[in-house]
Amino acid sequence: MKCIHWVLCTSRLAEWKLGSFAQTKAAERNVAMRGKISWIAAYHHAAMTAKNCWVTGVVLRVAA
Repeated sequence: MKCIHWVLCTSRLAEWKLGSFAQTKAAERNVAMRGKISWIAAYHHAAMTAKNCWVTGVVLRVAA
C-alpha cells in the first residue's frame, strides 16, 4: 500500500515539475519571440528612416 502511495506521489511530483518546466519554456519562447519581433521592428524602422532620409535628400537635390 505504501508503495502505491509513493508511486502516486512521485508521479504527481513529476507531472508538476514537467508542467512548470513546460510553462517556463513557453514563457522563455514568448520572451524570445517578443525580442525578435522588437528587433525586426527596430531594424524595419531604421531602414524606413534611412530610406526616407535618402528620398528627402534626392527630392531636395532635384528641387535645388
